[in-house]
Amino acid sequence: MKKEIKKRRMGNYFSDVLQLLSGNTLTQLIRILISPIISRIYSPLTFGLMQNFSAITNTLSAIFALRYEPTVVLPKDDDKAAVQLIISLMSIVIFSTVTTPILIIYKTPISNLLNSKDIANFLWLAPILAAFVAYINTSKYWYTRKRKFKRISRIQVMNQLISEGSTLGLGIFASPNVVSMILGRLLGNSISFLTLGVFYFYEDKRIIFDNFRWAEIYQGIKRYKNYPLFDIWGSFLQYLLLYLPGLMLSGYFSPEIAGYYSFANNILRMPNQIISNSIGSVFFERGVKAKYDKRLHELVLMTVQILVAIGFVPFLVVSIYGRDLFTSIFGANWGEAGFYSQLLSLWAFNQFVTSPLGYLTYILEKNRLRLIYFFVNLFLRSGSFIIGGYFQNPTIGIILLGATSVMSSSIFTYRLMHLSGVRLKDIGRIVGNVVIYSTPFIFILFFSKNLLSVNFSKVDRFFSLFQTLNLSRYHFFTFNLITVVILANWIWQYLFNKSFHKCFHGVIKK
Repeated sequence: MKKEIKKRRMGNYFSDVLQLLSGNTLTQLIRILISPIISRIYSPLTFGLMQNFSAITNTLSAIFALRYEPTVVLPKDDDKAAVQLIISLMSIVIFSTVTTPILIIYKTPISNLLNSKDIANFLWLAPILAAFVAYINTSKYWYTRKRKFKRISRIQVMNQLISEGSTLGLGIFASPNVVSMILGRLLGNSISFLTLGVFYFYEDKRIIFDNFRWAEIYQGIKRYKNYPLFDIWGSFLQYLLLYLPGLMLSGYFSPEIAGYYSFANNILRMPNQIISNSIGSVFFERGVKAKYDKRLHELVLMTVQILVAIGFVPFLVVSIYGRDLFTSIFGANWGEAGFYSQLLSLWAFNQFVTSPLGYLTYILEKNRLRLIYFFVNLFLRSGSFIIGGYFQNPTIGIILLGATSVMSSSIFTYRLMHLSGVRLKDIGRIVGNVVIYSTPFIFILFFSKNLLSVNFSKVDRFFSLFQTLNLSRYHFFTFNLITVVILANWIWQYLFNKSFHKCFHGVIKK
């Protein structure tokens, strides 16, 4: 009986994950299809400038709601959850209104500090775009609570399609500069904002208006006061840490170097946005219930098992073939970005596995631990690029960034898993199984790198099509090999790794 209940829970868990995963997959598929075109229209310098603008926008979006948006999921009662939604939306309106004139007044010193004078006249758009992003993120928590994962997926797809399509169109028919990138992103988020507003009006206006009472709002603010007191600083630091490498590379070297890093980082984060974030959203909702049912450790182990098995070989591919892949797919200008992706691949894999588990800080209410982790990371990442800047070598800074980030993230995540009841030997068993069952594919990847490194300069008629796509015979064979290895590894894990098979058994039955 217990096994049947566990299978049913597991099946429901993966059913919700797949609903989000379908939207995230389409969203990232749009980016994957358009990125090779955009990378040939926009220069690395433009990507670097957009990275600096996004650093301001996304950091503001993280703090506009005072971090009350995760509290929408936590209450058992829907009325109390609606109060938390109201608090979040009110905070967004107030702080976006206050921030806009500040950026208008101080646009010149801010742009000079970032070595990005081209974005000075458009900084006033940052709080507006940040308000749209914060509103959309808050709505995701509300619909996560209501388990309307299909709606979240559709909004994500629409946002990405409009943003990327507008950026591409403006780059072709207007001008391939940072303004076109900003306007493309603003258009996608504004339409998503209006769409969610329509859903609120027709479906949720009654529960929102019925709970708009100042006494309840005050109680909600007081009940979850640790979020604006502690978690807001954690979220601010989280986004600062995300964009700090690009900002420091821009300051110490140039926006073009920052553009290479930003592009590589965005590509490496795609698996996170396709798979890891989808699992994380469902993990948060299920984790709250699992905590009350005393089975949180089971959910944690199941999540780790899946992410390690899915991500291990693909990120290994990047560490070996990164430069070749970037040059072939995105153009000859992006070879340096491919090299950076090789240096950062271990960190990217670490983030892929640990990102969903970060929700344990909310589930276990360990906001202070999260804040300490971010302060430690701030010190380590700043130190990495100060050292790189001292030696005038961005590669040194990026290597130190990857190494220190993997170390700090692993320690922090293990601490959270330990608090949820997971033992170190359970984690070791999971990782060990995946590595053992991936061994044949690891050897294939390492040996093929040398076997395929031969002279294919004389390309015959069969490969004339790939010449027009900037693909040599070497790249053609490499792409096919990588695709076969990754797919074969996933099938192999499912067939022979029993714990991985059990994790997916529920969704197959579904």
